Amino acid sequence: MCARATHDKFRGVGIFSKDRGGYTRDGYQSHQPMTNEPPVLVFGGTGILGAPLAIQLAERGHRVHVAARTKQFARPSPIHSVRCDVGVAGVAERLLRELHPAWVINCAAETNIEACEENGPARRVNVDWPRELATAASSTGVRCVHVSTDSVFSRKPGQDKPQEEDTRNPLNAYANQKARAEDAVLDASNGEALVVRTNFFGWSPAPEHGLAAWTLSELRGGRRIRGFADVFFNPLYTGDAVDLLIRLLKANTTGLVHLLGAQCLSKLSFVRSLAEVFSLDPNLIEKGRLREAQFNVPRPLNTCLATTRLERHIGQRPPTAAEGLRRMFREENSLSARLATLEEYL
Repeated sequence: MCARATHDKFRGVGIFSKDRGGYTRDGYQSHQPMTNEPPVLVFGGTGILGAPLAIQLAERGHRVHVAARTKQFARPSPIHSVRCDVGVAGVAERLLRELHPAWVINCAAETNIEACEENGPARRVNVDWPRELATAASSTGVRCVHVSTDSVFSRKPGQDKPQEEDTRNPLNAYANQKARAEDAVLDASNGEALVVRTNFFGWSPAPEHGLAAWTLSELRGGRRIRGFADVFFNPLYTGDAVDLLIRLLKANTTGLVHLLGAQCLSKLSFVRSLAEVFSLDPNLIEKGRLREAQFNVPRPLNTCLATTRLERHIGQRPPTAAEGLRRMFREENSLSARLATLEEYL
């Protein structure tokens, strides 16, 4: 269910909010400059990727609608929040016809690996919902972007250098659901959607979410952590991911693209680099291995992927993890302050 409510009930979530403090009846700043940038609807727009994506789109002159179930951008904000549960059938087409975006970007997903093994609600969010959204976008003429994951792959030790066309190898229900969603979105859109496989890090609205934000919280609290020396990935800072995604959209890119960093490294190397950039105690980081964690659900050891198509579209290599960490450090005060404006729906 998606709710658009009065100012008194949801603090100006919906279009019927009063004109207060420079805001018009439709919930936007009255002094926001008019531009030719296309309007955008972001599902899951208050999460670790969706929130900075919405912020940057708004700063670039796009009229941004954010659909989320539990959080909203508090006023004052140029971002229009819509309370929305993607678990309810029919939501996609209703919102697309009501808000008339040119682009719709799906960042909504159930990422709890254990919860995905139960399949029911997680399957709805991770498989049925992306299919529904892509179908609705196709029928309404809206450009669709779906965010997938590098976890649809699991490379074996000693396997050849990754290629763009490598066959997927999902190890758990989450990865299998995301792989099925990729197929569903591309099929529903006749290949016209953009599906990005990614693995990102950055400032999070919830400090316990995301490897980088969690690591910072633990190390700043003087707590010891363990970094897996046998798990490899090529992460991308959310700010860089947003920049590159917008470039892909403006270039009308379709199909599958690996939206990842240029550097394949272990999670141990990543957290050590983070500690160095943020001047934190590296002695708090212990070397570990995935098998020692004894997870109930299998995780891939290596999800590093080729970024050949991405590089062809942007004309350069993507940033490395080290470059992204330095940008994350520079943006801490400004971006953390903006993410702090997110608040729970009442």
